[in-house]
Amino acid sequence: MSSFRTFFSEMIRHERKRVLAGLACAFVSAGGLGGGLLALAAPLRLLLDPNSSATLRSLLAEGSMGFTPPTWMLDWVPEEAWSGVLTLFGMLLVITVVGSAASYAHQALTTTACVRAISRIRGRVYGRLIRLELSELQELGAIESVSRITYDTGLLQRGFQVLVGKSVTQAARGFGAFAAALVLEWRLTLFAVVVAPPLAVALRKVGKRVRRSSGQSLKAAQKLGRVATASLQGLRAIKVAQAEGWVSERFEIENDDLRRHDRKVALVTALASPITETLAIFALLGICLLSVRQVLDGSLSLDRFLLVLAALGAAGGSFRPLAGLHAQIQAAKPPADRLSDLLALPIQTGGSKELSRHSQSIEFSNITLTYPDRDVPALDGISLRIPFGQTVAIIGPNGCGKTTLVSLLPGLVRPEEGVVQIDGVDISSVQVASLRQQMAMVTQDVMMLRGTVAENIDFGRRASSDEIHAAIKIAEADFVHALPNGLETIVAEGGVSLSGGQRQRLAIARAVLRDPAILILDEATSQIDSESEAEIGRTMQTFGKDRTVLVVAHRPATILAADEVVVMDQGRIIDQGTNAELQSRCSLYRALVGQAD
Repeated sequence: MSSFRTFFSEMIRHERKRVLAGLACAFVSAGGLGGGLLALAAPLRLLLDPNSSATLRSLLAEGSMGFTPPTWMLDWVPEEAWSGVLTLFGMLLVITVVGSAASYAHQALTTTACVRAISRIRGRVYGRLIRLELSELQELGAIESVSRITYDTGLLQRGFQVLVGKSVTQAARGFGAFAAALVLEWRLTLFAVVVAPPLAVALRKVGKRVRRSSGQSLKAAQKLGRVATASLQGLRAIKVAQAEGWVSERFEIENDDLRRHDRKVALVTALASPITETLAIFALLGICLLSVRQVLDGSLSLDRFLLVLAALGAAGGSFRPLAGLHAQIQAAKPPADRLSDLLALPIQTGGSKELSRHSQSIEFSNITLTYPDRDVPALDGISLRIPFGQTVAIIGPNGCGKTTLVSLLPGLVRPEEGVVQIDGVDISSVQVASLRQQMAMVTQDVMMLRGTVAENIDFGRRASSDEIHAAIKIAEADFVHALPNGLETIVAEGGVSLSGGQRQRLAIARAVLRDPAILILDEATSQIDSESEAEIGRTMQTFGKDRTVLVVAHRPATILAADEVVVMDQGRIIDQGTNAELQSRCSLYRALVGQAD
C-alpha cells in the first residue's frame, strides 16, 4: 500500500462520519443536476413543437423523461401548458437551491475532515522529530525537519481535499448528468464510454511523470530553504563582510533549480486537460454522426437528441477537471512518502530499567566514538571515574572531545565501544526518561523560546512562583526584576532581546529548577563577565553540594573551583588531578590555564 493511501485510510478511519456525510451531500447535489436535465425533456418538446395538442402532464405520462413518474407526482402538474411549465420550473428552482446547499455542505464537511486529519499527522511528525536520536535529527537538519512539518503536510492536505472534495464533486455531477443521458438514450450514451480506456492509460502515464517531477521539486525546495535560512540567520556576518552579492548568487542557483523543476511539474500537469478534451471531442463527434443518422431515419426525435447532447456535454464538463485533479493527487504522493519515511524512524527510548537517583559514581569505561563524517575518533579509549558529589572540570583545546564526553551522559550521543555507567548501571539499559529526569545541562548556545521569562525558566515543569524565584537567586539572574514586566516580560525569538550573559543566567536558573543529581555546565558562563562569574560560582558551589557537577570550561576561576581537573587532547585524557598536581606535571594544562598564584 502506498504512503498516500495509508494516510488517506487513516483519515477515513478517524473522520468517517464527516466524509460519508460529505459524500452523501455531493450525490444529492449531483442528483439535482441529473433530475434537472431530465425535467427539461417535456418543456423542450413543447418548445420545439408549439402547435402540438399535448400538454406537459401528458408528455410526462408518456415517458418523455425516459421514464414515467408516479401518479401522485403527475397530479401536481397542471393541465394547462403554461401553468405546467411554471410549476416545473419552480420545482427546478427548489432542486437548484437544495443542490447548491448540499454542495456547500459537502465542501465544508470534507475540508474539515482533511484539516483535522492533517493536524493529527503534523502532530505525529513533530512528536517523532523531537524524540528521534540526536544523530538522526542532525543528519536530517532543522530546515528539512520544518519543511516536513509545514510544506509536506500542506501538499498532503491539498491531495486529500482534491480526492474527497473537488474530485467527488466533479465526478458526482458527471455521473449524474451521464445517468440522465443513459435514461434518455442509452445506446448513444454508451458510445461515449469508448474514450474511457485510452483516457485511463494517458492519465496513468501523466500521473507517473507528475509524481517523479514533484519529488525532484521537493528536493530543490529543501535546498533553497537551507540556503535562505542559513544566510538570514547569519545576516550580521554577511553585512559586515559585504557578502550580499555572494549569498544572492548562491540563492539564485538554487532558485533557478527549483524554477526548472516547478516548470516541469506545471508542464506535465498541463498535459492532462488537452488529452481529455481531445478524446472527448472525438467521442462527441462520433455521437453527433450517429445521432444525425437516427434523426434523419426518424428513430430519434430532435428534442431527445438535443437533451442527450446537453447531458453528455454537462457530464464531459464535469469530468474534464478530473484529469488535472488526478495530477494534483499524484503530486501529493512524494510528500506522503517523505512523511512516512520520517514516521518510520525509531524513537529513542533506551532500555527498560528505572535508574534510581544518582548517589555513588559516574564511570566511563574505554569509550570510543567516531562521528559519521569524520575519520578521526572524537573520543579514543576514554576511561574516567567520577565519585558522587565531586565537581570535575574538563579542559582542553577546541575540538578535543570535551562536549562529546559530557553528551554521553544524557544519551545525546552513543559510543561505538565502551560503557557509560551511573552507580554501576549501564545507561544503555535504562529508560531515557529515567536517565534524563535527574540531569540538567547548560550549554554555551542557550535555547530561548518566544514567550515570557518565567516560561523560559520553567520550561514545561509547571513550577511554582517561589521555586522560580529561588532558582533565579541561585543563578544570580536578579536582572529579571528590572525588566519592564518582570517575569512576564516577553523574550524575543532566539532570546535576541537579551544579552548573551542574561540568556546564560536564565539557562542556569532553568537547570537549577530541575533539582538535578548530575549538573553539566558546558561553557555555561562563557558570555558572563569575570566578576559576575565569580558570584555565580559561589552560589553554584553551594548548590552543587550532594550533586555531581561536570564543568567544561576555559576560564581559570571556574577550573580552580573544581575538585578535580581532567585534561583532554585529541579525544584522549592525557592527565587528571588537582590544580597543584597538574601545574607541576602537565605542560598542556599550564598552557591552557597559566601559572596559578
